[in-house]
Amino acid sequence: TKMLVSISTGWPDLSKTASGVPTPRNFVLIVEDMQVEYTQYVDYVLPNAEKLVTLFRELGLPIVWTNWSRTADDGCYGALDRFYGPRGVGEKVNPCYLHMEGGNTTVPSLAPVNDDERSRMIKSMHLDKFSDLDANGREILYPMLKAWGVDTIVLMGAWTDDCIAATTFRAADALGFDVVLVTDALATATIHGHKMVECLSAAVCTPKKADEVVAHIKAHPGLVKRPEAPLV
Repeated sequence: TKMLVSISTGWPDLSKTASGVPTPRNFVLIVEDMQVEYTQYVDYVLPNAEKLVTLFRELGLPIVWTNWSRTADDGCYGALDRFYGPRGVGEKVNPCYLHMEGGNTTVPSLAPVNDDERSRMIKSMHLDKFSDLDANGREILYPMLKAWGVDTIVLMGAWTDDCIAATTFRAADALGFDVVLVTDALATATIHGHKMVECLSAAVCTPKKADEVVAHIKAHPGLVKRPEAPLV
């Protein structure tokens, strides 16, 4: 049997490629499912997440918010519903669904603060946030990122082993975005979060802590591209 290997990103330095070439980046920050119903699971990472929301706002860089919005009676029955089954629906603990009124509202410290920001909030029905569609059946997230000229996604939020994982794989593999995974601004309600961070970091993304992302953007303003379209 051949020896198993461990793999990590070829671009650990956000400011340059593996060969040392300076790399301007067009960033978007995605705040994924940091919502009221999950407060007890995400509260300990909020201070780190807040640093990035504050910085992106100050610099006028794009932020997109998503909030998981599945309910047991939403009529969107599919494979996830079959996986989780009816267990815990009556007791309001089935993790496939929301069980709290207003549970799909972003936690206050990270929430959009004006109409422009609220226009970039997605009520999500999918683990992979690129799969969410508007009322006319059109993609929501991908067209926004392409209009802004985004090439690098800074991703944080919940749940690490569900929506974060699904979005990361789709973003990098199918859509060609570089993904920076903010490891100290991720949370989940399961015991598998840290294992998933290890898997993602060894497969498709560059792991960084919130302070590292903040430090890079502040230290290299000339390498931070402006969005190519209005943020509305």
